Amino acid sequence: RKVESTRRAFLTTQMATAARNGIEQAARFTITGVTDSIEGVLNLAVGVKPKAAFDNIIQDVIALANRVNPKGRAQLAQALDAMPLASARLMHRPVAELTMGKIGNALNKLNSVQEHFYRKLGFEARFRANLNKIGMKFDDMLPDQLTELSLGPKNSPFNKAVENAIDHALELTYARMPKGSESSAVLNFLNHPLATALGNPFPRFWMNSTRMLYEYNPTGALSLFKPSIVRGAASGDFSKAIPVLSKATAGTFLLGAAGAIRESQYGEEQPWYQIRVGEKVIDARPFGATGRYLFLWDAIFHPERLDNTDYFEALFLVGRVAGTGLVLTDLM
Repeated sequence: RKVESTRRAFLTTQMATAARNGIEQAARFTITGVTDSIEGVLNLAVGVKPKAAFDNIIQDVIALANRVNPKGRAQLAQALDAMPLASARLMHRPVAELTMGKIGNALNKLNSVQEHFYRKLGFEARFRANLNKIGMKFDDMLPDQLTELSLGPKNSPFNKAVENAIDHALELTYARMPKGSESSAVLNFLNHPLATALGNPFPRFWMNSTRMLYEYNPTGALSLFKPSIVRGAASGDFSKAIPVLSKATAGTFLLGAAGAIRESQYGEEQPWYQIRVGEKVIDARPFGATGRYLFLWDAIFHPERLDNTDYFEALFLVGRVAGTGLVLTDLM
């Protein structure tokens, strides 16, 4: 187990891995922005005032501006220092940093920097929006106030706003832990050294990206039939239905974009994961979550283009880290 954990840890020290993860998370943040914009339009359609309807996308932009502004970065750092428990959950050290030691941590610095950038970005954007919903303003909150509120009841509006923002940030970076005993059991199984050696070495990423693929797709609309969402909509409360529909709509656009690529000169005669631009061929497999839309298009409309290896690679993302996690694929 220790040997396999060390191997997995050092995979994240590759500069290509850090660059790929940064691009993947930038794409995810962009998709989130599109989703928040769609959500704003739907909120407007059901009578929400414009400023409140589009607050999520507004705060996305503000948080992004603050990430590249020293004063904005300092403001969030001060807020997180005032809420140590929330900060610990948001910025928890991944297993890579816990097993590599000083040398490994130094090599992993680039990957850590980009991941922490997007976690803080996602947290601030959603925290600001959540506070606005409960009548508070992030810019008006003093450190002492944040500390006092964070030590209040766990189910208080403020702490719910914090927890939701943390979940959003971890989801943005594919690091959210599964909720529920069944999902946790699946993750524990996939974390077994044999499973990570033969399949995907990063099962938590795999579970998060698979959930994203389901939610950001026409399939995501199936969640609209959940009893709680149906009851809310029947009573005129669309607050739970609109985010579900927004994700499904954004995902449908992604699937359509993947189809446009696969049916064009850039992808029609290529394997599902290749995009040809002139003489250059781009391999989409390393971009696990977004790259799988290309596979999904072929699986739905052109299954004759795929073989068993394609299904295995796309399902388990075993080609995501070049040269690793490909044992079973090689045997196929």
